[in-house]
Amino acid sequence: MPFRALRLLILFDDAHGYCQRVIPRMKELLEHRAFLVDVHRIQDGPIDVTPYKGLILGSPSYLPAECMVRIR
Repeated sequence: MPFRALRLLILFDDAHGYCQRVIPRMKELLEHRAFLVDVHRIQDGPIDVTPYKGLILGSPSYLPAECMVRIR
C-alpha cells in the first residue's frame, strides 16, 4: 500500500491571542513529520471537519488575576 500523508486540522480559539503564538511552530513540526496540516480559528466561523483524519483542538489556559496566589 502506498504512503498517504494524513490530513490534520488544528482548530483553535484565539480570543486572547495565546494560541496564535504556538500554532505556527506546531504546524511546522507536524508538516516536517509528513502530515498535511490546515489551521482554522474558531472565530472565523464553521468548518467542515469530515475530510480530516485528525483534529487538534487548541484553547488558551490561563487563570484570572483573582485566582492567582502570591508566593513569598
